[in-house]
Parts: sequence; structure tokens; C-alpha cells
Amino acid sequence: MVNSKKCKEAKPKRLSISLLQQRLDRVFSEYIRLRDANENGFCRCATCGAMWRWQIMQNGHYINRQHIKTRYDERNCHSQCSNCNIGLRGNLDRYKRFIIDKYGVKVLEELETAKRVIEKWTVSDYQGKIEYYKAEVNRLRKEKGL
Repeated sequence: MVNSKKCKEAKPKRLSISLLQQRLDRVFSEYIRLRDANENGFCRCATCGAMWRWQIMQNGHYINRQHIKTRYDERNCHSQCSNCNIGLRGNLDRYKRFIIDKYGVKVLEELETAKRVIEKWTVSDYQGKIEYYKAEVNRLRKEKGL
């Protein structure tokens, strides 16, 4: 007797934007902390100057993460200790000074303006960024021996 049910072909699972955003957040955070690490694997907090191992530091955002336009902007993201990033909610007065000292007022103004831009990313946008930052993480790990 032949089974009358049709065999369903396995469809590739479509990844959700929220899952891709989580994956990108993870690899981007690792990239930022590795980028900021010295050859011994220590980072200086952008706002208070404390030194911690790159694995302990966090990826602090000057403009908060709800704004996609600046969420993955490398000029907006720097290593921060958990006290500044969470306890002091970003320590924004000092973060602002850090951005100005590092990049200048023009970049600060660009970031402030960019947060008002509505941007929608596609699945392929996220996938492309994930692949890019995975490669960058591998490069930095090899380059710094971490």
C-alpha cells in the first residue's frame, strides 16, 4: 500500500531579525572589546579609565542600542566597565567628552543626528555584518594573540 501523504520537502529555516540581531550584537561586542584591547588583552574603560581583561569589559554605546543607525557604528561603541555601562547608565557626560577627544565635535554631531534616522535592516543586511565581524574577530585574535 502506498502512503497517500505527500512527503514534505525540508524547508530551510528562515532566521528571524531578532535572532540575527542577537548574533550580530554578540560578535560586534566581541569585535569592539578586541579592537580596544592591548597586546596583553586588557582594555581601558572609555569613561572611567579602569583596566580590565577584554572578556570582562562590555561594549558600551554612547547613543543607546535602540537606534539601529548607530547601534553598530564603531565610533559610537567602545569598551566600558560594567559599573560605567550599567551602574552609571553609560556614564554619558564622560562618554561625550571621550567621543569629542577621540574623534572631534563633528563626529559627536554626526552620531547625535544619526540617532534620529529611522533605518530598517533586512536579513541579508544582518547576515553580511555578522560574516564581516566574525572575520574581523578572527583577524584581531590572531593579530593580538588573544
